[in-house]
Amino acid sequence: MALIIILYVFFGTRTSQRDMYVDRTEGRLIDALPEGEPCFINVAPGLRFRVDTGSDISYITERDLALLDSLGYKIEEKIYPVIGRNTLGDIDYAVKRYTVDFPAYCWTTDSVSVPIEETKNVFHNVDFALSPTDFSVLGIDFLEHFKIEHRTGENHVAFYKDDTPEGYEECQAVKRKGGLLIWPLLGKRYYLNMAVAHTANDFFIDTGMRVAFMKQPYDDADNSIIAYEDTTMSSYINTFPAKVDKNCWIQIGQRQGKSFVYYFDNEEEDYSTNPVNMLNYSMVLDFPNRRLLFRK
Repeated sequence: MALIIILYVFFGTRTSQRDMYVDRTEGRLIDALPEGEPCFINVAPGLRFRVDTGSDISYITERDLALLDSLGYKIEEKIYPVIGRNTLGDIDYAVKRYTVDFPAYCWTTDSVSVPIEETKNVFHNVDFALSPTDFSVLGIDFLEHFKIEHRTGENHVAFYKDDTPEGYEECQAVKRKGGLLIWPLLGKRYYLNMAVAHTANDFFIDTGMRVAFMKQPYDDADNSIIAYEDTTMSSYINTFPAKVDKNCWIQIGQRQGKSFVYYFDNEEEDYSTNPVNMLNYSMVLDFPNRRLLFRK
């Protein structure tokens, strides 16, 4: 029992990104078009990350480590044990960690997007574990230090540190939850309170969730009056039977309207949302100030 308590306290006091800093903190630090599929962005030529608030830990592949090494960026290997959910939704225990510098750019909004050389920025001392997949991940341990903008018209994802993009207003507070069970995990859990068909719940913010803007458990689709459509939802590890209401009334703060809501069960939380998948709304997830902003 004593050993369990010691391990619990040890992992509960682990932190990440303590020494991270950015060369230039004003304006857009990164501004990139999603690459290949939603939630992936090119931050620099050849360097692609999945932006996943559902992953407690940030990960990097051996290929990306080799690329950064070939470009002369710092890579420092450390023994630094941490535990948390990975981008596949599994609990992962990482011993070996890498503290890395990497470049980032703002990219043009042309049909063929290219990096704008004079916008080059460098992120220093970013902590990564070795990726269990064939892609690198910016997890919540990294993302919670920034304001993340998604502009639907240009379909660009931008990161801010000191500044907040103009033309937005606060719509809803972002909650950060803890608890004894999740305290040892490296990442924090962030939520938005939203109402679906006038019933409110706290929805876990998961930018790694594919397709769906809002997800509820399958058993919530029990209203015989609603014309649900049968469909399937896929993650990186499984496919799940699902139903979808394509004309559901939702409310976020003072904003309300109709949207798609999916109902399915997976290994993640029962109530989840990916605001980036919300159609026609440019938005900012401001993690440092714990708020969601929409375009005015």
